[in-house]
Amino acid sequence: MRSTLRHSWLLFLAPLLLASKCRPDDEVVDTNKTPIDVNVKLQVAGVDPAFGVANKSFDAEVFGAAFEKGATVQVGGAAATSVEYAGSSSISITVPALPAGSWDLVVTNPGGASATLRRAVTLSESSGPSCPKALVYFDLDSSSLTPAARSQLDALVACARTGTMSLRVEGHCDARGTTEYNLALGQRRADAVGRYLVGLGISPGRVASTSYGEERLADTGSGATADALNRRAEVYVK
Repeated sequence: MRSTLRHSWLLFLAPLLLASKCRPDDEVVDTNKTPIDVNVKLQVAGVDPAFGVANKSFDAEVFGAAFEKGATVQVGGAAATSVEYAGSSSISITVPALPAGSWDLVVTNPGGASATLRRAVTLSESSGPSCPKALVYFDLDSSSLTPAARSQLDALVACARTGTMSLRVEGHCDARGTTEYNLALGQRRADAVGRYLVGLGISPGRVASTSYGEERLADTGSGATADALNRRAEVYVK
């Protein structure tokens, strides 16, 4: 009898208990959840122009992410002058006069955080490229070289293989995606081009690659045509 009564009460209470658990007002909010980190890591993506004449200073713009007002810039261990903060992704500087060679660039925020771009600036004894710029395009979200891209690079190598000029590969993306994702994708594209050039006989020491992500769009419009033009890598020979 007691078992029967207990079973009857459970049948009566079950709907009430279920309704109570489903009430929005009774939901428990976990206030101890770790917040999502939306901070962007300090990065140096590139310099424009990246080439110059040895022993002559020149104005340039540094691109990247998480720059702070008051940041300092060094090129080849020498302090850049006329440093002007233009925003979290851009700093205007005057590159100091340095000897011929490829020099690292370091951005240091006021709090002490720093980021380095290896071989960011290449200085030569004379101005002007010896070979034309190569421009190659990529498929959506891809860093694989297309047949057309390989053909462009083959032509460039025919000009640059026998010289001693430096080759700088710049990877670019369209405007979709986060800053960090596009910087990484642009770097993969630049590296893919660099590996192909080395495979064709260019010395690895002559090739430097960097990524601008979406910072330097070739076409600022919207749509498939603009996106296709922005998914690219540019190769400069100096």
